[in-house]
Amino acid sequence: MAWEEESIDTGADFEEVGGKRNPLKLIIMAVAVLALAAGGFFAYKYFTKEKPATAEGEEGTGQEAEAPDVPVPATGQKVDLDKFTLNLADKGKPHYLVTTIALEVTTEELKTALDDATDPKLYRVKTRDTILRILRAKTFKEINDPATLKEVSKEIEFKLNRIYNQDGKVMNVYFTEFMVQ
Repeated sequence: MAWEEESIDTGADFEEVGGKRNPLKLIIMAVAVLALAAGGFFAYKYFTKEKPATAEGEEGTGQEAEAPDVPVPATGQKVDLDKFTLNLADKGKPHYLVTTIALEVTTEELKTALDDATDPKLYRVKTRDTILRILRAKTFKEINDPATLKEVSKEIEFKLNRIYNQDGKVMNVYFTEFMVQ
């Protein structure tokens, strides 16, 4: 073979050509790989850190609305919304939902604005529109699942808090009447 002839002709040993590895180099490479892996893991944990817990004691979802100037009281003001009747997003057999929703809000000003039909900020109209858009996008199967329904109420809460900005905050969304057919 060519490599055998070359080593015989030049007088090079098999060990000099690369037959034996230096264990110190292997240890250094292994430590470097572990250090890179550990650095990547800590970077991942740092950048994907969840937000702090919410007032209910649940883990943060990253969807908490920002309203730092509005303190959250232990109990809020109750606002009853009009009845919602809408079609669900099912293909094939049509399903519809009839529901009544009550909101628990943090401030009396927001409660008054939601109850007032002549609200200049259109909170009442924006609230109904937002809830209708969210519910219309759901299917019969999603609405009938209690876990998904809880997520729907959290989604409504999050989107409404984005609308209200600094005037108050929605603490809870309650379905006071609920019928799916």
